[in-house]
Amino acid sequence: MKSLIFTFLILLSFGLQAQDVEPIQRSLITKRTATWCPPCGGWGWSFFHDAVDQNEEKAFFFAAHHSGDLVNPTANAITDNWGAVGQPRFYLGETDISASSSTSAAKLTELKDMVDVAYETEPTVGVGLEVFWDAENEQILVNTNTKFFQNAMGEFYTGVYLVEDNVVNFQQGQGSDANHEKVLRASFSDDAFGFPFLISTFGANDEFPNQFTMTGIENPMVSNLDYEYVAIVWQKIDEKYEVVNVNGTTEINEFVINGVEEITTAGVTVYPSIFSDLVTLDFELTT
Repeated sequence: MKSLIFTFLILLSFGLQAQDVEPIQRSLITKRTATWCPPCGGWGWSFFHDAVDQNEEKAFFFAAHHSGDLVNPTANAITDNWGAVGQPRFYLGETDISASSSTSAAKLTELKDMVDVAYETEPTVGVGLEVFWDAENEQILVNTNTKFFQNAMGEFYTGVYLVEDNVVNFQQGQGSDANHEKVLRASFSDDAFGFPFLISTFGANDEFPNQFTMTGIENPMVSNLDYEYVAIVWQKIDEKYEVVNVNGTTEINEFVINGVEEITTAGVTVYPSIFSDLVTLDFELTT
């Protein structure tokens, strides 16, 4: 018998390739809310609905439930980071826009103007993402690429979040079968603000791919759940995380390894790592 050594270079079509990142500045609009809160289901309900309708092409949205039926740790962590007290409270990025029942019409106009201005601004950094359903491991995979368009310094993070639309649940002021929009469900990472970059100085055109996973969830490709996957670039300034840019998608694809047949062998070496677009496999076949 003789041993044959083969080296294969496999381009991982599903792996951490550098997705195109659009140089577009998008905003994050967050409602801090609770299902037991009457104003959240009153003027706050209408305000959030109108904000989504007016800004959905240029912004992404979190209905962050800090209490009640739809509460979750990620919603609490993000709104607590901003020092939020009470509900409903509305934020553009990390800034409370101080909306109230008496100012809601004026604040909607003000909010749209700020989102429009941001959208025309040249971003410092952006993020792209692709989402896959891995049926074998029953998990969602999200590949992100964070790209800097300008030189920057600081402590930056990328986080990915699961948002569910059309959630039928009780809401005080709306009844037992209220249709909740843009419910922030969970973070794809243990830390609500994602993964930090291990450097603090960035040059224009620097790119940083990453991969996030979420298990314990039913197949979103066959279920009736209405999911959106939102990626945020944060900058930590002092002890506060601030929104730098946002992107998202509702598209999800089946996770497959194209054109690679399974080979059974006793010894396989993979390098440099799964975090490279090109992976070298060294393995020995006996004949």
